[in-house]
Amino acid sequence: MKKEDLVVKYKGKDRFLLNGSLIEAQDCLENLEEIKNLHVKRFEIEERMKDKSSDMLALDKEWTENQFSLQDAWKFKRNKNFHRFWRIPSCKCPRMDNEDNYPYGRYAITSACGIHWPSFVEERKEENEDV
Repeated sequence: MKKEDLVVKYKGKDRFLLNGSLIEAQDCLENLEEIKNLHVKRFEIEERMKDKSSDMLALDKEWTENQFSLQDAWKFKRNKNFHRFWRIPSCKCPRMDNEDNYPYGRYAITSACGIHWPSFVEERKEENEDV
């Protein structure tokens, strides 16, 4: 596998280099194009998140589903604890606290975050309806 095969391009520029050793270890070479396309989709979602007038709840759900799809393509178990949501543009959640807790969960979400606070509130509502 050549290095150029591992480059993820977005808008004509090299944006990301996939880990060739991990592709081999996970035996997911057949998913290489899917993985690259999912990263491009992630860049597109994150770009739309920069527009504060967007539906952040819908974009957050789309971003999360994209992360799960990436885990599937890489042949990892789906695990939300491995989603570094605080790196999303316009996210106001505390980065250092969340990096410290990665990948164990118990992440900090602030009410000042227009991306993750609505999702957090929505999840709490759903949990309370199930009781």
